Amino acid sequence: MFMLVMKLIIVMLRNTQPDFEIELLAAANENTDILGRMSEMMDDDTCDVSDFETCYDSDSDFDEVETVEPENNVQSLADKLANWASSCDIPQDAITHLLQILKPYHPYLPSDARTLLHTRRNYEVKTFDGGGEYFHFGIENCLRSYIDEEQMSLLSEVHLQINVDGLPVFKASNMQFWPILCRVIGHLAVSAEPFVVGLYSGRTKPPLVFLTDFVNELKELQDSGLLCNCQRLHVVVDNFVCDAPARAFVKCIKSHTGYSSCEKCVQHGLWHGGKVIFDEFDSPARTDSDFSCKSDEDHHLSVPSPLEPLKLGMVTQFPLDPMHLLYLGVVRRILLSWIRGSYCVRLSQSLCSQLSNALLNMRSYIPRDFCRRPRSLAEIDRWKATEFRLFLLYTGPIAIKCFVSEVVYKHFLLLSVASFILSSPELCLRYCDYAESLLKLFVSNIAKIYGKDMLVYNIHGLLHLADDVRRYGPLENFSAFPFENKLKDVKKLVRKPNNPLQQVIRRLSERQANCSYQCQMKPKLHSKTARFEHKRGPVLPGYEDVCQFRQVTVNNQVLAVNKNDSCILTVDDAVCVVYNVLKLECSYALVVKHFTNIENFFHYPLPSTSLGILKASHLCKQYRIISVDDVSRKCIIFPLEENTFVVFPLLHQFPC
Repeated sequence: MFMLVMKLIIVMLRNTQPDFEIELLAAANENTDILGRMSEMMDDDTCDVSDFETCYDSDSDFDEVETVEPENNVQSLADKLANWASSCDIPQDAITHLLQILKPYHPYLPSDARTLLHTRRNYEVKTFDGGGEYFHFGIENCLRSYIDEEQMSLLSEVHLQINVDGLPVFKASNMQFWPILCRVIGHLAVSAEPFVVGLYSGRTKPPLVFLTDFVNELKELQDSGLLCNCQRLHVVVDNFVCDAPARAFVKCIKSHTGYSSCEKCVQHGLWHGGKVIFDEFDSPARTDSDFSCKSDEDHHLSVPSPLEPLKLGMVTQFPLDPMHLLYLGVVRRILLSWIRGSYCVRLSQSLCSQLSNALLNMRSYIPRDFCRRPRSLAEIDRWKATEFRLFLLYTGPIAIKCFVSEVVYKHFLLLSVASFILSSPELCLRYCDYAESLLKLFVSNIAKIYGKDMLVYNIHGLLHLADDVRRYGPLENFSAFPFENKLKDVKKLVRKPNNPLQQVIRRLSERQANCSYQCQMKPKLHSKTARFEHKRGPVLPGYEDVCQFRQVTVNNQVLAVNKNDSCILTVDDAVCVVYNVLKLECSYALVVKHFTNIENFFHYPLPSTSLGILKASHLCKQYRIISVDDVSRKCIIFPLEENTFVVFPLLHQFPC
């Protein structure tokens, strides 16, 4: 009887559409208890398991199914599967098994994952002495793969930001990657994510000749431009964003531990306490022409830089990366001084524990815009750069106030306020000179508070940050954060120890072949969407029948009724807390309460209200309704005292 039922189901499947077949099989899987009772009715002498498998899995049962591939390839199932598999890094074995399941119902699908993903099978890898390998993906090829030509046709030039850095591939091996990453900056926001232009793989540091293909192609693009829709776009290199060791490597200059290692000024360091320090604050600045002429022989190595043939300012177009210099360098060093430094600034274990608790209590107030929340000082060796940045700009000025001396606190505020100004797209235009004076005061006083051995390369580099901000805008414009995220992404593409370079070539070729579909998944600008509908209020009289939501998303930034995403600043400079989201016809409105008392949180080195940092109290008891369009910024709010809060504006413009 069981065999008769299964044969009947197969006959029905032959006469149905593929989508209905899948739905029917899914329903059968959900009702396995029915099939189980049917199997109990079988006679073991009349049916064998092998007969059932032959009957069900025979390819001939599906030969008569006629399915035509959709005419629109963008909407086809194959394209959707390829996009899903490449964007989610699905292993090819799993994709192939899935295709074998789907192919009987969709015969136009390929049988192998490599065909579906358009995996690159022919590529030429350059080898070097010592066993290193290099593959050049090509700047032009990557630009055409990742950027829509219609967008490029609207511009007269393309601005590039380039990164070169190394990363270990495995923990138990010396194998390392040295990718050459490129990022389009400016108006082409769709290509903000870096892409791999070239990749070196080896067990040692690469020879400088691995940059030859990259330099030759970039020079040709600088001279001839990029042909797009019968017109040539001028290719401009804005800057190279690298950490200090990588900058010294590609520029062929002294390492950051050397005496003449400062890339921005002519200063010969001193040996003090087992390290090189820089104790001068007004040394002459280096220029691009000085670098070309090698006027300071102590600054250069004997080997010329392979980047010199390019149209490139070897001083001005290599900004100091704030991720490594400021967050992982200066801020981390100061925190470690409070925990493990000299007794003049070291905090007791009890105070460190209390400071850690203060940081942990702030976790629930951190908005979802931040990828990490504060951790205990006991885990400081595992803090990431984003955590040090969060501490410097937001949590630190509140958390440490009761635990460090007034001198140390005011000295820290110099760095925090200067960094806050240089990180803000608006403030850095107005107060860049003032921020530079704060950094000079911070560096000049650090030896008095922490000791002369703190005047290392990173601390000295703070003197030159303002110059880079004047040239390239706020700190995030030349930060290595997007490139570091891409390095992690490249490392994840290696799935086994053999031939790591070849694995990355294949995975990236699959992404390039399917990136056009990924672009369609990007959220639209100027979009507003609401989620989590409810009916719990609060609402004002006359709005009882409107739809209510717990959160609204405006251009990827979320405003919600929870405490970490509810603080906003309106266009009339009112600090408000969101209690409900209403949908009014074609727009959204917010039910809010505003603070009636606004004060300065600190007065040194300037009144905090000048930066938008406020101490707010006396929350109004009455609700009012404002439009989402009246929101100027999203803010972070931290409790300070009873019914008193400290409000920091997020440093990116709303809507972002």
